[in-house]
Amino acid sequence: MDKLTLNQDILFAPGIFDQLSEIAKYDVKEAGMCIAFERTTAAAFHILRATEDVLRNFYCYIIKRKRTAKLNWGNITSHLATKKKKGLNGIIKNLDYIRENFRNPTAHPEVRYDIEEAQSLFNLCIDIMSIMIKSPLWKKG
Repeated sequence: MDKLTLNQDILFAPGIFDQLSEIAKYDVKEAGMCIAFERTTAAAFHILRATEDVLRNFYCYIIKRKRTAKLNWGNITSHLATKKKKGLNGIIKNLDYIRENFRNPTAHPEVRYDIEEAQSLFNLCIDIMSIMIKSPLWKKG
């Protein structure tokens, strides 16, 4: 319970949480609190927002010029897919999986998450955020 409510940084490998933007840190903390108090659909919103923020930062580190006009998840992964950078393909596949199966459906009011689904999504998103941040492409471009 403490990890979800007070020490969300412990859920990441050492040093990873510190590299999140303030927006992403806020949303990870909120997602953890929501899971702890079984506000599961809210947890999904927050962890997906955090993931999208990390994705935007990752994209801006890699693409310095001629970025996509709208920095939304689909545009970003589509643009990144055109780049030939080592390790990028697996990251894009994971991000597209999350976008297609969770992010886009979560925007619809009929979608609700139970605790197992919210926890799985939380872990999945922490994993892909960590992968992006640990990538040699993070801040190196």
